[in-house]
Amino acid sequence: MKTIISSLITVLLINIASFAQSGWIQQTSNTTRTLNDVFFIDPQKGWIVADSGTFLKTTNGGVNLTVQSLPFYRPLNTVFFINENVGYAGGGFLDITNFGYLYKTTDGGDNWTVMDYGDIVNDILFTNATSGFLGINSTIDGQSIGGIWRTTNSGTNWSQEFTSYICQSLSFSSQQTVYSVGHYWDDTSNDTSIVMKTTDYGTTWETKFKNANVWGHGFLRSVFSIDNNVWVAGRAGLILNSTDHGESWSNQPTPGSNSMNSIFFANANTGWAVGDRQLNSTNIIKTTNSGSLWFNLENSFGSTLKSVYFVNDLTGWAVGENGVIVKTTTGGITSVSNVGSEIPDRYYLSQNYPNPFNPRTIINYELRIKNFVMLKVYDIEGKKLRHL
Repeated sequence: MKTIISSLITVLLINIASFAQSGWIQQTSNTTRTLNDVFFIDPQKGWIVADSGTFLKTTNGGVNLTVQSLPFYRPLNTVFFINENVGYAGGGFLDITNFGYLYKTTDGGDNWTVMDYGDIVNDILFTNATSGFLGINSTIDGQSIGGIWRTTNSGTNWSQEFTSYICQSLSFSSQQTVYSVGHYWDDTSNDTSIVMKTTDYGTTWETKFKNANVWGHGFLRSVFSIDNNVWVAGRAGLILNSTDHGESWSNQPTPGSNSMNSIFFANANTGWAVGDRQLNSTNIIKTTNSGSLWFNLENSFGSTLKSVYFVNDLTGWAVGENGVIVKTTTGGITSVSNVGSEIPDRYYLSQNYPNPFNPRTIINYELRIKNFVMLKVYDIEGKKLRHL
């Protein structure tokens, strides 16, 4: 079907031509399993874990991936590498009781050894080579239990810090300051969501945010912190932000109501969140001003994304259901190309061509300064087609 669009376009700031195509490319995972987490140590070396006990590894930015499966079905939730050789992965499943697993590699993921059998591992975080934390789910027989485990000797021994709630996600702003998000639930479907913080390497923890009687398990799902800034993403398009180390919180508006499963910032201004796809909203959103404004990043890949990771403000990956891996080298924005080096002396917007088109059209415009641009494309009935 060909599409006709009118020239009613909202343009902000740039003097280049924009092409209506996604800023993301799909990479081949060789699996249809749900990919739960992604971690890259640099633009070339990265690891992905799946819900089937599957490890994926790349040494060329995801162009090629080697797949390694465990001998038994052991779902993996999280992966973290300290350097290109030493890394950890964890997961598990609930079947009357908990079956949790923690693995370690010292050869870049070519071989993995089981470190511990215990509770389900939701997240792994190391603040240096020896000090690390596990976010734990210890739920048994309908009772919500969890907490945080800590190691000070590279995972040889772990101590359980507390068991008051299921820990879903961890992030650190310094070696001694760590944030945790999670929840507690009961059989009446009441869910108490909580953000906790330590400033002494996990010896003591204090509550920084708490919201009780919210229906639905796991309302808060992901946390990320840089310096004094903390962001928390969760269900129904929720993103919370603190600019004072978690002392006070505000809601940041997002383009839709779809749940956010993972949030990541490359610096204090530029961040992304990924989650479910819903009508009039994509499964990837981005901010370039610390979250004051979040906007959709158009793509046609997958319905639900589970994890996002960037190595800088341009290069990153997102993974999710059905083995989907998407990569960007443009920060996720629609690709653009320069049409000339001259500085325009006017503001000018030309008609798109071809029009009608299927599936690609070109929109040329000129502005007097060079910066990021936002395009809103509408059809002849005034319906928004794309937010580029």
